[in-house]
Amino acid sequence: MKKNSIIAGLCLLALPMSVFAGDFLSGEQIKSAISGKTVQWEHMFKSKSGMTYYSADGTITGVQNGNKREGTWHVDGDKLCVSWGKCLAIEPDGNGGYYKVKGGSKRVVHIKSVSDGNTL
Repeated sequence: MKKNSIIAGLCLLALPMSVFAGDFLSGEQIKSAISGKTVQWEHMFKSKSGMTYYSADGTITGVQNGNKREGTWHVDGDKLCVSWGKCLAIEPDGNGGYYKVKGGSKRVVHIKSVSDGNTL
């Protein structure tokens, strides 16, 4: 009985690990994570930061370094595509945020937080 309890406990601990850093979101997980939500982000190599609202209808409104931007977004396979950039994989950061990942391993944008609705 004790052995089964330990195995069950280890299995339960392993479940949340599938959504931590190192794993990429599926297309459906990407939609669920950002559709109808506002993200606060920061580019990891350039002096860019801002907030973007991902509307459920596929439009985006954002503010980058104080300048308003508008465009579109969609999911292509397991990548998030925006009209002003490339299609990138999304990786959880383990703290409730995400990384946009280029080329399978280069983290280029850190999504620091995600809020329900349009909070711009």
